[in-house]
Parts: sequence; structure tokens; C-alpha cells
Amino acid sequence: MNPLQIQIDIESEEIQTRQGKKGDYHIQTAYIHTFGRDGQPERYPREFNLFPDRDNQGRPIPYKKGSYTLHPKSYRINNGFLELAFPSLIPVKP
Repeated sequence: MNPLQIQIDIESEEIQTRQGKKGDYHIQTAYIHTFGRDGQPERYPREFNLFPDRDNQGRPIPYKKGSYTLHPKSYRINNGFLELAFPSLIPVKP
């Protein structure tokens, strides 16, 4: 893996449905390998939730088990600052 990439692992294809103010939404659990302020990898990955992509009928498409990195469309520039947009994942080839 390229050291500039962020590694994200999907361990389950389970999709959870939650209720929000504007209706139901779907999330999937993922684990991200992060780095400390000293630039060293942290010992354990951190759990986070992401919104899976949807098919033509609006149904969630779970990410398959495996390792991923962030798709370039996950980043944007807003008022001169780099921001993380809604994360979209691409598989890391073994």
C-alpha cells in the first residue's frame, strides 16, 4: 500500500437502517487505520460508519469484505481548505 493512502477494512457486509429526522438511512461499519500526531501508525484501527452507495432503485449496496482506500472524490476544497466529503471507497488490490 502506498504510504499516502488510508487503509480501510470492511469486515461485514451488514447494512444497518437507522431513523433520522428526514426518514430512514443506511450505514455500514468500517475500520480505518489512522496515524498519530507523530506520524506513526496507531496500533489498532478505529471503527466508523459510512453511507454505502445506492443502486438505481435507491437501495443500499454494501461494500464487500476486504481492504479499501478512499476514492479521490472523497476529498474537496472548500474556501481554500481541504475537506473530507462523504467517503467513497475503492478496493485495494492484494
